[in-house]
Amino acid sequence: MSPFVPLALPASVAERLKLSPTLQRIVLAGTDAALTGKAELGATLSQAGREANVAPIDRLLCTIAARTLIRYKRRIEYSRPDVAMDHALALLLAGPIDDTEALGRIADPTERASVEHSLPSWLAINMVDDMGFARATATMARMNTEPPLTLRVNSIKASRDDLLSKLAGRGFVVEPTLYSPFGVTLRSGPNIFADPLFADGALEVQDEASQLVAEVVAPPPGGVVVDVCAGAGGKTLAIGAALQNRGRIFALDRHTGRLGELRKRARRAGVHNIQALALELGREVEHDSGHERSNEQGSGVEAHLTRVRGAAHRVLVDAPCSGLGAIRRNPEARWRVTPESFLRLPEEQLLILNAAAQFVAPGGRLIYAVCTFLKSECEAIVDNFVSQNDQFTPMSVREVLGRVRATPVADERGVALRTWDHENTMDGFFAAVLRRKPKASLST
Repeated sequence: MSPFVPLALPASVAERLKLSPTLQRIVLAGTDAALTGKAELGATLSQAGREANVAPIDRLLCTIAARTLIRYKRRIEYSRPDVAMDHALALLLAGPIDDTEALGRIADPTERASVEHSLPSWLAINMVDDMGFARATATMARMNTEPPLTLRVNSIKASRDDLLSKLAGRGFVVEPTLYSPFGVTLRSGPNIFADPLFADGALEVQDEASQLVAEVVAPPPGGVVVDVCAGAGGKTLAIGAALQNRGRIFALDRHTGRLGELRKRARRAGVHNIQALALELGREVEHDSGHERSNEQGSGVEAHLTRVRGAAHRVLVDAPCSGLGAIRRNPEARWRVTPESFLRLPEEQLLILNAAAQFVAPGGRLIYAVCTFLKSECEAIVDNFVSQNDQFTPMSVREVLGRVRATPVADERGVALRTWDHENTMDGFFAAVLRRKPKASLST
């Protein structure tokens, strides 16, 4: 028996694509756009699917096929060096590719694993150094699996039990997530994005691990929260729902396009306590064309932030990172991260974390989160920050979620959230809570 997992498409995907040259063209267009950096895979497939009037289920099959080609790019190139990507799709549609002999010729175990799981050699070496060979190769295999479609129930508009019942009644196969109290896993059914429940903002697409990061923020009723790297606002909206439109959230990001998307999503979700500001600490603002601009920029942003310095009950730093924890959804990330950018990340993460600390009120909390599992971007950043800032001390995630809920999703010490340390279907997130000392402690 071969020790290698066969390189193949799911049978249902291969059978459907064989019958449709149109779907094959969509797969190849998405693959090319993602690998060349022209556009995001999801956006390309959605646009091409709409233009070709492709059914939602076929778009999903195209997504799975394109992800497979992108994931296994290196393995295909190694075992079939004379085959272009369009021909690689044809090979996969014909059946599993037998590359056992080619993989078996690689003597070095780490190099062999990097080719089998289709990762850059330098990244595989870093993973083995970080977590040991057995754990690293298990993680590599997991990085190439298909993620579930997970939704978050917007508690401003509905309860999870109510939505589970409504979705089941509309033909969806759904189940509650194990760890997030607001999560719903969608197994099958009609197009959820065309359902009124989604259009009305009762549901958001958000991985269960990301939902837990937002829950770990745990804002007090009516509290002030600063979300330093808000992006398009997945966690921001979850925090807004936790506050039930009371309190205030300042959502910062350098990309005006992302903030425009956040504002649209907030309106749909009925979240009214978010102020989106074009700024990311330590960087210049980037104005994305085609998106609305806020008039709250420049001196206006500074005025808002001056008022909140030292006054926020919670500050979330969802820092830029390698994104390895979400690589199942974004397989092209493995080809975009370079050794040089990877080495720069810890410096940037620490810089942003230090800058964000200014907003935390005495007794408040600073939450550092990344969508990765490598210690250099996780524990090392927190340890470095704490060594430089004696006003902050680590706080166990068990104090936030409770011991029973935290244990299955915490690290070995029970201090930080670490979702890929356990057997589950979640993305790989890390989150640490740092509590600022109260005023009495600061003055001693």
